[in-house]
Amino acid sequence: MKTATIILGLAALASTLSFRPYHHSESDTPPDSSRFTVMPLVQGLDEPMGMALLPNRNVVIAERKGGVRLYDAQEKQLKTIANLNVFSGIEDGLLGVAADPDFERNHWLYLYYGVGGEKWISHLSRFELKGDQLDLASKKVLLEIPTQRKYCCHSAGVRDFFQGFAVPVHG
Repeated sequence: MKTATIILGLAALASTLSFRPYHHSESDTPPDSSRFTVMPLVQGLDEPMGMALLPNRNVVIAERKGGVRLYDAQEKQLKTIANLNVFSGIEDGLLGVAADPDFERNHWLYLYYGVGGEKWISHLSRFELKGDQLDLASKKVLLEIPTQRKYCCHSAGVRDFFQGFAVPVHG
């Protein structure tokens, strides 16, 4: 896959960032596009698969081959905060990241990934973000899912929270 660029509408983000679940409204009219400013944040990511917006407007980015990156919104810098040992064949790898709904209090991030090694499994694990580093020793495996690694394809990652629980999604 080609190197990707993550682009966010920062003006829209600043005015609409909310950590409450989306609720369908009677008016599904999209906002006027002139209200948004598209601005590249970072370039040169290696197959970004998901991102989690943190309350301080930092962004955690999951790269398929196991890189976990942090974009510091204040410093406007990208840094690697962890590298997980993942199985990244046949569309597998680090497939998703989500911030806990109570992230401001507990600093928990959820990562969904194909575990590196001979066991054909994927994990949904919880980690603590301490400052600007992912504490790998804080890993707690919440869900272990048997997978197959012989035939291609259609893996997927952490999608959302449902009543406080991270929901892995397989395609």
